[in-house]
Amino acid sequence: MAEEAASTRAEADRLALLSDVLRSFADATTDYPRLLETIAARTAAFLGHFCSIRLLSEDGLRLETVAMSDPLEAERSPVRELASRPIVLASSAALRGALASGESLLLAETRIDERAVELEEPLRSAARALAIKSVIVAPLVARKETYGVLFIVSRGEDAALHHVDRELAEGLARHAALAISNARTLQRLTLEIEARERVQSSLESAELARQYEKSIVDTVYHPLVVLDAGARVRSVNRAFCELFRTTEGEAAGRPLVEVADGALDTPQTHALLAEILPVRGGALVPDVAVVVDTPRLGRRTMRVNARKMYRPGNGADTLLLALEDVSERIDAAEKLARRALLLESMGEAVIGGDLEFRIEDWNPAAERLFGWSADEVRGLPIEQVLAVRGLDPMTAVDGVRSGRPTHSTVRIQRRNGDWLDIETSSLPVKSGGVTTGFVFVVKDVSDRQRLEREARRQVADLELANRELESFSYSVSHDLRAPVRAIAGFALLLEEDHAGELGEEGRRLLGVVRKNAQRMGLLIDDLLAFSRTGRQALAIEEVDMEALAREALEDARRAEGEREYEVRIAPLPKASADRSLIDQVWRNLLANAVKYSRGRSPAVIEVDGETTGDEVVYRVRDNGIGFDMRYSEKLFKVFERLHAEPRFEGTGVGLALVDRIVRRHGGRVWAEGSPGAGATFHFALPRERQA
Repeated sequence: MAEEAASTRAEADRLALLSDVLRSFADATTDYPRLLETIAARTAAFLGHFCSIRLLSEDGLRLETVAMSDPLEAERSPVRELASRPIVLASSAALRGALASGESLLLAETRIDERAVELEEPLRSAARALAIKSVIVAPLVARKETYGVLFIVSRGEDAALHHVDRELAEGLARHAALAISNARTLQRLTLEIEARERVQSSLESAELARQYEKSIVDTVYHPLVVLDAGARVRSVNRAFCELFRTTEGEAAGRPLVEVADGALDTPQTHALLAEILPVRGGALVPDVAVVVDTPRLGRRTMRVNARKMYRPGNGADTLLLALEDVSERIDAAEKLARRALLLESMGEAVIGGDLEFRIEDWNPAAERLFGWSADEVRGLPIEQVLAVRGLDPMTAVDGVRSGRPTHSTVRIQRRNGDWLDIETSSLPVKSGGVTTGFVFVVKDVSDRQRLEREARRQVADLELANRELESFSYSVSHDLRAPVRAIAGFALLLEEDHAGELGEEGRRLLGVVRKNAQRMGLLIDDLLAFSRTGRQALAIEEVDMEALAREALEDARRAEGEREYEVRIAPLPKASADRSLIDQVWRNLLANAVKYSRGRSPAVIEVDGETTGDEVVYRVRDNGIGFDMRYSEKLFKVFERLHAEPRFEGTGVGLALVDRIVRRHGGRVWAEGSPGAGATFHFALPRERQA
């Protein structure tokens, strides 16, 4: 009766344990580590033996301890070292068989070494030292899946495990395996739910992020466009729409080269897409120049940066194109290049700098002129490089800073110590109406200044010589008049008083003397007139040129006697000139026209004039004997005559006198003609002398 009662109590205790463990399992299903610890702790506490739970590794080759409990741990803690060591299934046929069949094992002391697990020394010795009496191995199997093994290990002489303990372990293992399965299923479902919640949250966040990103992208100044793997538009920003006068709805889904009526359908765009589309995600094709015809701005040069992107969410490749209008930048660069080329090719030295007068630009002409290279002077104050004479530095500084262009002639010292005569123009550099720097354009005028000084000296010498020559000519001419008149007078008296005594030949010779004396007198008179024109001061007034021409022509015709004339005098523009001197011009030119048209019937004389540019030009034409243009340079020289026939009297001073008078008025004289076809004489006076 006592044994039955003890057996009944033991069975009740086992049921209570199972019930308690099951309640603990139910409470711990949401906490996987706690569940395993509960299984080991309850079993060890009930049986009074060491209990451990080993689960299969992911590769199924090992059993790894995940929970253990030992009532004797304080006394026999070395057992943990054995329990913590992974068991390689290849080393135990007994364990492989139990896991394959799902049946538990009860191993007595005599069979532990050969059936349970092969241990290496010193672990095998440790197992013997711990006095392991028996072992229960209960596979954890639920829903046709094996999770691991429940180990119960007894130690000591009176601690053997029996079949009832094996049955209890099997029950605990079944319920533990089912709890583990439920826990893992619940854990998996929980993870899936959490993953779905994260995905949903990610989608919502992604949408919010997309809206946020789009609001940011729309504020970007440069046009942006996102393409799919087929080069079709996924999205565009506001700047793109404004540039190409389209909307995101119109552009979305269309090939890029068809957007905005094909504005981007260019060879450069096709080449860019062919290069970027096949490459891996993350690749960048930078700074591709594309010329497009935009509806808003016309033809523009765009710099395109293309990046290939991979979107993990949908596994799709996308392409981001960022466009930047660099037309103005290219134009500015071209202008700078032209400016640099201009500076390099200029013959004048160019120096540029800031308002502190530090040198920034120094062209090759400046290097050649002053002897310093651009690298040597760049950044230095200009006064440290160049010494200047003839200009107050503060005046120059004030002129530049005031923004006024200035011009001056100064002397500047070269690197070798030589001084140069320099013409410099100072120009302000302005930005937004504010003066920010200066440019000096410098020209070496040393040779010109030397030549001008030499020319002034020669002109002064020439003027002195001319004055001396004119004085000499006047004196000689004046002093010769009395002897010539005496010769002519005595010849006349000799002819009158002694004609009968001279004979025919004497009278002829006396006539020759008288004729040459008269010619000599005319020549002296012309020389005096020529000399006076060089010394006479001009009395400028408004002159009626037509009246002077008519009066001079009438006097010339009267001196010729009865001849047939055809005269044409057109209306002539007035001139500002010295009346008495210009009257001599008309009289000499028209007297020549009358004289050299002898023998023509009728003699045709034409006079006209016109205003051309900055001159007033007058012409006198005749149909006389003309002249050979090969000798035209002799016409206006003193004593030079192209016609020496006796019938054309003259001294050769008249046209020289015309040339001198016109040149004194700042004008010029020239002639045209041909032998036997008449001549045309021109003289021009500057318009600024007109009234």
